[in-house]
Amino acid sequence: SDRRQDPVGEFAIDLAHEPPCRSYEDIHRMADLVKLMVRGAIDAFVNESAAAAEAVLLQDNSVDALYDRVFGDILEMMQSDAAAVHRGIHMQSVAKWLERMADHSENLAEQVIFMLEGMDVRHPGRLAGR
Repeated sequence: SDRRQDPVGEFAIDLAHEPPCRSYEDIHRMADLVKLMVRGAIDAFVNESAAAAEAVLLQDNSVDALYDRVFGDILEMMQSDAAAVHRGIHMQSVAKWLERMADHSENLAEQVIFMLEGMDVRHPGRLAGR
């Protein structure tokens, strides 16, 4: 079949053969948070819970902070070791995909709140006054 392979899985297999670096732990933390966000957003939709959707929105800043740290660490690693560029690009791709999954979870949570309460919470200060 012409089925597209999972690039995150392929990169993880490749990276498993490389020496570990400090960004691995942060990428694992990102993955754990993203799993919670995806599950939380889906649960908020299925259970029609604005409170669960709000909890998802509050987690996005943590994922963004981890992404920024991973990006900086990987950039530093690649600048100091040209042989690490290939590995760094794979790690950066994985971190970016995780960050995008968190953004999609956030979007779903925002839509749940809009669906249930008619309130648009997509902008800065979105949860203020709630």
